[in-house]
Amino acid sequence: AWLLPLRSCAELRVALLPSQLPRDALGALARPGGKLELLSVDGEGPKTPLSHLEPFGRAGYTALDIHGFILDAHAGEATCRLANRLDVGEPTGATLPRAQLLQCTRLADLRVRCPILSEEDVHECLAKLPALKALHVCSGEDVEPSLVGELGCLEQLRVLDLAGCLGNYYMHGEQVATENCDALVEMARGLSNLVQIDLSGHHEAFYACVEGEYDAEEMLTQMACCLDSLRVLNLSENGRKFGWAKLRREMRCLNEDLDEGGAGVTIHYGDGVSVYAAGGGGGGGGAQEDSGSADDDDDEEMSDDDW
Repeated sequence: AWLLPLRSCAELRVALLPSQLPRDALGALARPGGKLELLSVDGEGPKTPLSHLEPFGRAGYTALDIHGFILDAHAGEATCRLANRLDVGEPTGATLPRAQLLQCTRLADLRVRCPILSEEDVHECLAKLPALKALHVCSGEDVEPSLVGELGCLEQLRVLDLAGCLGNYYMHGEQVATENCDALVEMARGLSNLVQIDLSGHHEAFYACVEGEYDAEEMLTQMACCLDSLRVLNLSENGRKFGWAKLRREMRCLNEDLDEGGAGVTIHYGDGVSVYAAGGGGGGGGAQEDSGSADDDDDEEMSDDDW
C-alpha cells in the first residue's frame, strides 16, 4: 500500500526499495513517460527476480539504472534489454540462463556464482555481451584454474573481482598453485583494458594458492605487467604468510618510469601495506609503514622514500 502513492510522483527519479516486493507492487511504479533513473532493491533474503520489471520494459524505459535484481528464466526480451547490472546464480539453479543473458545487450556489471559458470559460458555467452565492463565472480567454491585463464577472452573488461576464488594446495593438491599462476598470467595477457583486479580474501591460505613450481612473487608481477591499463591491484586480506616485502620489491617496476602526475598502479598488500601511485592516499607515491612479518625478517629495510 505504501508504494501506491508513488505512482502520482511524476518527477520521481530515484527509488531505493526493500527486496522481495510483490511483482504487482513493483510494477505499479512503471508509467509511460516516467522519469525514473535509478531503481534499487536491497535487503536480507533472496534477490528480486528481473521478471518483476516486465511493466518497465513495456512502458518503454531504456536508460533505467537497476540494482539488486537477479536474472531469472521468466524475464522477457524487453526487460532483459533494460538490465545494466545483474546477479546470476542464486536461487536460479545450477546453470547459466544463457538465452536471457544474451538478450541483456546493455549489461555492464555482472555478479555470478562461480559453481554455475563454465568455460563454455565464458566464450559462448559472456564474451558476446557487448557492454560488459565489470565481472564479479562470487566464490561459493574455488574456481578451476582453467576457468580463470579463459577469462582473458573478455577483452573489454575494466573491473574483475576474483576475491576468494583461487584454490589452495591443501584442498586441491600441490599442482593447483602452479596452475593458478599459469592461469593468472594467461588471463592477464587478454585483458589490456582492465583497470582494477581484486584477488583479495584468501586469508592465511593465499601462499598455498600461488607458491608452486614458480617464484610466486615473480609470477604475480608478470601478471600485473601484462595488464596494460591496470590502476588498482587488491591483494588485501590474504594473510601474512607470504613474502609481501619481496613482492613489493618486484612490483616496483610498475611505477618506476612514471612521469610526474602519472597514474601508475595502486597496490593493497595482504600484510596491511598499501602502495599508492601518483600521490593517491599515501601521498607522493609513498607507502604506509611496512611492519613486516616473520617471513620477511631477512628482507632489507626500506624507507618511504624508497617507494
